[in-house]
Amino acid sequence: MLSAARGLPVRVIFICTTKPFWALVVRPEAKDVKALKGKSLGVIGLLGSQHIAAKVILKQHGLDADKDVTYRVIQSGARVAAMQAGSLDAAMMDYGEAFRAKKAGFRILLNAADYYDALVSGVGVNLNKLRGQPEQVSRFLKAMVKALAYMRENPEGTQTIMSGWLKVDREMGAEIYQLSINNFTKNGSVEESNLNLLADRMLAETGIKSVTASQLVDFALLHQVLK
Repeated sequence: MLSAARGLPVRVIFICTTKPFWALVVRPEAKDVKALKGKSLGVIGLLGSQHIAAKVILKQHGLDADKDVTYRVIQSGARVAAMQAGSLDAAMMDYGEAFRAKKAGFRILLNAADYYDALVSGVGVNLNKLRGQPEQVSRFLKAMVKALAYMRENPEGTQTIMSGWLKVDREMGAEIYQLSINNFTKNGSVEESNLNLLADRMLAETGIKSVTASQLVDFALLHQVLK
């Protein structure tokens, strides 16, 4: 989408998820977000989407997101150890790491997806492919739509596939499924009003302005598939 906004010959033809795959993990004694006042919070980087999501969550729970918490940049995979060592009080973690933190005795306080929307993943296509081989693109889109439907309608089958693909046990696969299933779009499409809001938020970080949805996405073939 960023490439399309910069004028390159690509368009997004399918949007998979509009929610981040992060959870807020805290120490077991922290019963709510307000308990984080004066504490440290781990994020993957400052001013990035994860940091912004954390600030949104803190503000919605009545905290001053710039003053009440000390942010610490700690890479994914190292945050559980930091919390175990006592050098970190809470952290934004991807679902897999959050599950491991839970097994280590920490608490998954909330799902960031319930508080923050973002264009997380989708499919982009070169315009030459889109215009020159529409039948192939349509077949791909049909498969993607079927995949989304399967995920919602067959949780057991999806968890089995996840466990094998992600190399995790069934317990972890089941928890990741429950945390993430509502992050996916219903059919790969997003209403234009919501798309514009999400695109504006994403592009604002790069300084790109005044870009319309038609410059970023092309859902024409997807809409044909969905008829």
